[in-house]
Amino acid sequence: MDGMDGMNGTNSYEDVVRAAAREVFPDAQIHVDGITLRLTEANGNRSEFLCSDPERSSRGLLFEERVAMTADYLRRFPADHTPEPETPWDRIMPLVRPSALFLDPRVAGKAILRPMAEHLVEVVGVDHPDTTEVLMRETAGSWGASPEALFRAARENLSRCGYRTSIEPIGATGQGAAFVVSPYGYHPSWLVLPEVFARPIGAVANPVYGLSRQLVFPVTRNEMFVLPESDEEAVDAALCYAEEVYLDDPRAMLPFPLVVEDGRLRAWRQPRTRLGAIAWLLRRRYVRSQYAAQTELLTHALRNDPNPPDPPPVILPVAGEGMQPTAVEVEVGAGELILPEVEYLDLRSPRGRLVVPWARAAAFLGLEHLPGWWPDRWAVGAWPSDEETWAGLAEAQVDPHTLDREVWSVG
Repeated sequence: MDGMDGMNGTNSYEDVVRAAAREVFPDAQIHVDGITLRLTEANGNRSEFLCSDPERSSRGLLFEERVAMTADYLRRFPADHTPEPETPWDRIMPLVRPSALFLDPRVAGKAILRPMAEHLVEVVGVDHPDTTEVLMRETAGSWGASPEALFRAARENLSRCGYRTSIEPIGATGQGAAFVVSPYGYHPSWLVLPEVFARPIGAVANPVYGLSRQLVFPVTRNEMFVLPESDEEAVDAALCYAEEVYLDDPRAMLPFPLVVEDGRLRAWRQPRTRLGAIAWLLRRRYVRSQYAAQTELLTHALRNDPNPPDPPPVILPVAGEGMQPTAVEVEVGAGELILPEVEYLDLRSPRGRLVVPWARAAAFLGLEHLPGWWPDRWAVGAWPSDEETWAGLAEAQVDPHTLDREVWSVG
């Protein structure tokens, strides 16, 4: 059964990708591995495409329909991505990306970026017909404007585009949501304007009573939708979809939703509900991956610094595993430490062990925020040794077994 799935007698998705690739790239050598397409063109150029998006979106359709959808997807990525030599101001837009994207040494310190929401950064980019270009500091000078002016122009351009939504399906879940559909290619950029999502909304896809907060799902860099918090059926499907995308799509943004609180977009936290607990578990997984990438970069930078600080600061990782509460183990009095911002500090000292919620511990210890790092990092330069501070920390402590439990016990 060449080219067929022997289990059900239907074409596999690899067959779909091959057929679509032959249609879009008729002269190229084609190799398909699962959902990955690799091309070698006649001129020797090589390209690689991850087709997870059309694979999800076309599930359950006929072979010809899946081929057509995948071919449309591949046509978005022509071989020539050469940017235009001169780009008008109206093509500058704000982009929103996961902060780990900018931890690569080839990018860190070069892109114009600033913190926007939890573990996300706002970047200035240029919109080309078929791709986007992050504006680097070395190229920003050609615009004759300061970084702040570029951000201001980008936001003004975004505002002029107008905020529009369209009721569309959430992947192949059978549920629908209000997708942000303008401007093309910059859907998550609206996250830089949290006031857009501050007002309560009513029913979107399923009938719900009254108004509730907007849950914002920035699933990929170019895909974002909103749902009313009270639509549990659609939110359940959206969480499953966001997790699936996060695990297999390199363009993924967040596997959990955001909500506006105190004028800012923050991770949705409703741990006493089943869906809220699932969302918080997904956030924990994301936080661990973000800080793991950052710790690796910081450690590498210190190791290769020709003039390292003496003694060098100790960069502490996020403790625990998987979806356990995020924490950091701290030896009190261990010198200069750089801490990730987590849910709990696990303090160890000759006096004993204290597990203290982050906000309470930070108030007692006077942690110093380190600017320029996303996700946030905090420094401990000098440890207080007085009994009053330790007594205050002891009063704020929680059961150490909290760190072994999942989100269901978090209140």
